[in-house]
Amino acid sequence: MLDRFINIIIKIMFKLIVSNWKQFPDTKEQSDNFVEKLNSLISKHKLNKLLKDSQVVILPPHVYIDRLRSIINKDIEIGSQDVSKFNQGAFTGEVSSKMLKSMGVKYVLVGHSERRINFKEKNEDINAKVVNCLHYNLKPILCIGENARSKSETANSFRIKKIIFSQLNECLKGVKEEEIKNIIIVYEPVWAISTSPNSQVAEISDIETMIINIRFWFETRFGKEKASNVKILYGGSINKNNILNFKSIFIGDGLLIGKASTNLDEYISILKTLKNF
Repeated sequence: MLDRFINIIIKIMFKLIVSNWKQFPDTKEQSDNFVEKLNSLISKHKLNKLLKDSQVVILPPHVYIDRLRSIINKDIEIGSQDVSKFNQGAFTGEVSSKMLKSMGVKYVLVGHSERRINFKEKNEDINAKVVNCLHYNLKPILCIGENARSKSETANSFRIKKIIFSQLNECLKGVKEEEIKNIIIVYEPVWAISTSPNSQVAEISDIETMIINIRFWFETRFGKEKASNVKILYGGSINKNNILNFKSIFIGDGLLIGKASTNLDEYISILKTLKNF
């Protein structure tokens, strides 16, 4: 009974703060310098409790993973921005789940909108990546989200729910019930990303509704208890100026931070705000 109570408390407290560096920084020296200064600022601003209560994950380019794991604060995980859909073979330039596992990686981003748009990744490609990650006990961070919204559409609009549920159906095809605990979902509406043409601001109530819809999808397939263990994050142009708007989302399960996480001053500002939540 006590163990169950402790597990419930841990679940309530445990948040994910995932930071996607994308194709930054340009050099190993810049990468090292960023992390060394980050370590120092974590102590200066007393952010260690945030790191204990939450799981902070930084996703650098593949070439920096091994080096950063050796120098970063021990309470921060270094994950991967992507992974190959192939386990092994003559696939030049690819990095497999087994390779990442051997480097101590635990978290892998899959299905990010930039991969879908710029590299034409399909749901079936993303599904292969998810399955491979789970096979090697990696935690796939699966991004889903619609590309556009009309002014009349909401999170409960039939077309929007159809897109999201189709992505979940296809990207998680073949995933076993016992593997669901290792799945992390990021709701990433492309239309709310600042680099998207005609980007719009996503309303918090709309994001919360979409998170409810996503959890409902898990409930209908795996039951309420297992669905409640799935982390559902939000990612969409989060920065130091709007981070306060996402308090309820962070208190829920966590956030995916993109470009803002590559600017040290901005990133520390975000972490300081999250500490006070």
